[in-house]
Amino acid sequence: MTSNKKTKRIGWFLVFLFFAILYYLNPDLFKEISRVKDIRFINFLMLSVLCVSNQFLLGLEIKILCQPFDIHLGVIESFGLSSIRSIANHLPMGAGVISNALYLKNQKKLSIANFTSSLTVSIVLMFLIAGFLGFITSVYLTMSTGSTGLNLVILFFSVFLTSLLLITIRLPILKSKNFIAEFIRNFQQGYTLLKKNRTAIQKLIALKSLLLLLLIIKMKLLFVSVGYDLNLGSIILIVAGVVTFRIATILPGNIGLTESISGFIAIASGSTFENGFVGMAVDRIIQTIWIFLLGIFFLFYFKNKILDS
Repeated sequence: MTSNKKTKRIGWFLVFLFFAILYYLNPDLFKEISRVKDIRFINFLMLSVLCVSNQFLLGLEIKILCQPFDIHLGVIESFGLSSIRSIANHLPMGAGVISNALYLKNQKKLSIANFTSSLTVSIVLMFLIAGFLGFITSVYLTMSTGSTGLNLVILFFSVFLTSLLLITIRLPILKSKNFIAEFIRNFQQGYTLLKKNRTAIQKLIALKSLLLLLLIIKMKLLFVSVGYDLNLGSIILIVAGVVTFRIATILPGNIGLTESISGFIAIASGSTFENGFVGMAVDRIIQTIWIFLLGIFFLFYFKNKILDS
């Protein structure tokens, strides 16, 4: 058995184990997820449009990241790459990013190092914006309603401050080979490359802000659709928290991890674990439908595109 197959099986085993434990502790949680069948068709249609729009914007991110290297992707091609990345992310260890990097290397002659480094800059910019939004929202909720504790204020401020330091301060090159050191090295290399093209960075900031806004609207509509009354502040914190921790891709598609993060942030913002977990689980069901539909379509699209080239 190859190492990749072992990793895949271990990842899915951990997902199964996680849900088995969760079901043992709270079996009613999964009954609540069945609320997805009660979503009105018009709401399902609107949520679907938002899911596809999110995928489209992630494609524009890839397009923007390639431009400083004089590589110009078509809109459909970049949309397809984001769809392939999303479906491949259901394999462990960031398989989605690897699939994009290999395509761009083989078809566009963009080095894997340049792509992953530039993508790291995009991730840090998202951390910066999400951290700032989460910090401002948690401070507001703490001062106005007292529903949010200092733990969330500190968490989001730490994310914002760390991201800001990465952007503004030139850190020494770290020789260690651990994940954090590798992440910082990739960021520094990518930021050096993209800093020569400020337009690309400005476009990324605008795109990330739009992505966050779209996710907040989608989650608000979703919670209303399943009958959960979460205030806008709690939803903003859930979105900011999930985006912040999405870098961890140990489990296939982060199944269970994303929902749990949403649940714990819901608790910290004055709601319940059930509300946060179930809301995000229902979102995953709708999102997965479109991830697989788009992913399968674009797998055939790229297969024909590569064969014709």
